[in-house]
Amino acid sequence: MDKNWDEGLADDDPELLDEKRSQLFTRDASLFVIDAAAGMQEYPPSQDPNDRIDEEMPLLHRTFDAILRCLKRKAFNSSDDLVGVIIYNTEETKPDKEGSDVKEHVYCLQPIEQLNGNNIRNLKKLVDGSRADPELLSRKFKPAVFENNRTSMPIGNLYISCNRFFRNNPQTKNASKRIFHITCNDEPQKNAPEDWLTASRTNASDLLESEIIIEPFFIAPSSSNFDIKTSFDVKKFYAQILPKKENNEDVTDPSMGEGFAKFDNLEEKLRKLEIPKRTSFTHMFELGDNFSISVKGYRTVVDQKFFPYVMVAENKKGELEQTEKETRLQDESKFTLNEITPSEIKQGFVLGDKSSDGALVVSTFLSTVRRLLHFADTIIRTFDLPVGLKLLGFQDIDTLSPLHNVGTASFIYPTEDLIEGSTRTFSALLKSCLKLKKLALVRTVMRKNAAPIISALLPQEEVIDSDDGSQITPNGFYLIPLPFADDLRSVPQIENMKANDEQTEAAGRWLKKLRKKSGYDPKEYENPYFRLLRRNIESQALDEPLDENDVKNDKTLPPIEQMKDRAGGLIDEWKSTLGWDVVKVDPEVEEAKLADVKPNKRKIDATLDNDVDDSAFIQKWRANQLDKCRLDDLKNFCRSHGLKVQGRKSDLIERISAKLESSYGK
Repeated sequence: MDKNWDEGLADDDPELLDEKRSQLFTRDASLFVIDAAAGMQEYPPSQDPNDRIDEEMPLLHRTFDAILRCLKRKAFNSSDDLVGVIIYNTEETKPDKEGSDVKEHVYCLQPIEQLNGNNIRNLKKLVDGSRADPELLSRKFKPAVFENNRTSMPIGNLYISCNRFFRNNPQTKNASKRIFHITCNDEPQKNAPEDWLTASRTNASDLLESEIIIEPFFIAPSSSNFDIKTSFDVKKFYAQILPKKENNEDVTDPSMGEGFAKFDNLEEKLRKLEIPKRTSFTHMFELGDNFSISVKGYRTVVDQKFFPYVMVAENKKGELEQTEKETRLQDESKFTLNEITPSEIKQGFVLGDKSSDGALVVSTFLSTVRRLLHFADTIIRTFDLPVGLKLLGFQDIDTLSPLHNVGTASFIYPTEDLIEGSTRTFSALLKSCLKLKKLALVRTVMRKNAAPIISALLPQEEVIDSDDGSQITPNGFYLIPLPFADDLRSVPQIENMKANDEQTEAAGRWLKKLRKKSGYDPKEYENPYFRLLRRNIESQALDEPLDENDVKNDKTLPPIEQMKDRAGGLIDEWKSTLGWDVVKVDPEVEEAKLADVKPNKRKIDATLDNDVDDSAFIQKWRANQLDKCRLDDLKNFCRSHGLKVQGRKSDLIERISAKLESSYGK
């Protein structure tokens, strides 16, 4: 551990530290930088060149297709983010709409701006067109030809252009900035002057100083033969120029791997990085007296909420526009409508009768009382403890139960923003906990005016993919909130019947057949409501027909037919051990039974007298007293004369009156 971790920070202004602690990026600005050299546009070998599948398309086409899917997901997950797409190593040079001074052979396909339907539609049109026309990409992004058999423009000039794209765009000022560099050329500066390497390293460092992170996507180039396996060697060039993300020599940078063996890995990594790991909090972690480090926390799971809807109306041109809501206060004395400003709205309560003119409305007193109660309540709830984490001790990892997690866990990682040397100290603590198989107990106050809770710091070791060097799981601690004694509930004592060995073995056989070996992976199961809603919105926004499979393909429904094929007989055997009768249903027999079933007709009470004396009804009819008859008598009269018996009593009287009038006159 570095003994001088706090050197030079004793005189820091506390106000500046607080400002730095609360500074969080609210948007993400991503710039896709795609190589358009000949290696990205070459067609790999195919068994049927006239009918190629996606894996047999050029890397440039597949890259655009992957970015298109990324933008579609971003449109729903983080629609406020900024996205841009530039191509380099093209013969044509094109700046963005801001007029940025870009270097030669840099082509701006889409400027850095908020996601919108037009950009996604244009990119989709490009992807669909390149699938139908194999020469479209090579015509639109014609690869540049360089001197001395060089294969690329200076990478330093590329990074200068990227820096200018961000710098000249005012929307990226308060956004987290990232560059997704996609290429299959592992030696772009071959046959180039030696000072190009130094310039590229300097310009890459300038991006890091400008808080622009480079996310490299190194793809193994396409092979000219099915039997030849290609690879991307980062040691030839990019390992020498790209800066490390952390000031920790013990931690390897997963982006400096051996390159992607398959293109599918690019889409997987892109899915992980397309939504930035936005910080939920930045706190001080007190390890002892006058000994603290700074950490950042990230939320691992966030419940997806329903999309907020807006009211729209059709304008004169037939376009849908969002309607604006306006609230006005009616002044009865002047009979005018005055717009209410937020400063004019106050909270209060009414004393006395609301309907009387002498009711007293109190508003200023309420805010004063609220401040007093809020201050007293804060002291009781927080015990006047500072915001942050404090180490209490350690215990064995085996003592932590999954039932102890009473809230959403966060993932914490060190940061050098507040205290220099936090990364090295944090790394030493993590390695010690992993070695000793211990977890840390900490007292946490997550935010101002929040109650303190006891949490567990569960260590996690970093896992690196041996094939491409990408990071599978990061190294750090999970911050798990633990329950207090008042939060514990006792489980009710329930005595169930115990199964015998035969029943247990029979159940184990069909359970083994239906067991999902890979376990539950949340990435495989989309919320069916949100999935269908996204596809409906996407089909309308991009003018795409809604595929029937999008409606039927719900992975949350159990595959009944597959389950019957795999374990149907074993389930019947298990039922027989339980004494259940296994009834085999023949569909043809059941249909025949249903066909023989006749609808039930309403039976008429045989006790009803069909011979009704009309004289009694005639007498009451002439005296306008039919309403005094019972409902059953009226219905019996209607049945005997073939009249309808449905309806209210007044309807029956009307029918009987018409019948008597037609038979006996007035």
